[in-house]
Amino acid sequence: MCLISLLSIGSYLLGSIPSGSIISKRKGVDIRSIGSGNIGATNVARALGVKWAAFIFFMDTTKGFLVPLLTYYILKEYGYLIYLNSLLCILGHQFSIFERFKGGKGVATSFGVFLYIAPVSAIISLIVFMSSFLIFRIVSLGSLLASLSLPIWIYILSHERGQLLFACLISILIWIAHIGNLKRLITGREFRFR
Repeated sequence: MCLISLLSIGSYLLGSIPSGSIISKRKGVDIRSIGSGNIGATNVARALGVKWAAFIFFMDTTKGFLVPLLTYYILKEYGYLIYLNSLLCILGHQFSIFERFKGGKGVATSFGVFLYIAPVSAIISLIVFMSSFLIFRIVSLGSLLASLSLPIWIYILSHERGQLLFACLISILIWIAHIGNLKRLITGREFRFR
């Protein structure tokens, strides 16, 4: 039981690591004072450029991938804990203890989680994101469409109830995190990459 608790706490703490904030500070930039004030890859792209944004996306995806992977290999008999610890990791990214419980939108970290849990569905959702971005050049719109499509792909490809319910929950969390973006999308004021 102690091991389970430690692993769950570790999942939240790993998710809380603010890669975007750490890198930005090392570059002499306060990411919180730029653009949306978000610590995710999109705002890092505004502040530091696409190369650093890609690195942050990779780091946030990696921590999402590691949590279910480690949970499975350490606690194989506790299958439901994969979902619990993955959720804690994503919430850690959205409400980082190292950033006064502020954080990112959780998109890259969620992608990492599902890259382990449902890899084919995750990759198809990534294609949805990339297609949307290439057409509209709006990251938030691509993220919303990708997260919305994820439960659909899981339902079509696996019919696994646990995965489907978890995907629906994470999709809802991502949409809630994007409420500000939704308002700007509706009014036509959302940031668009040129």
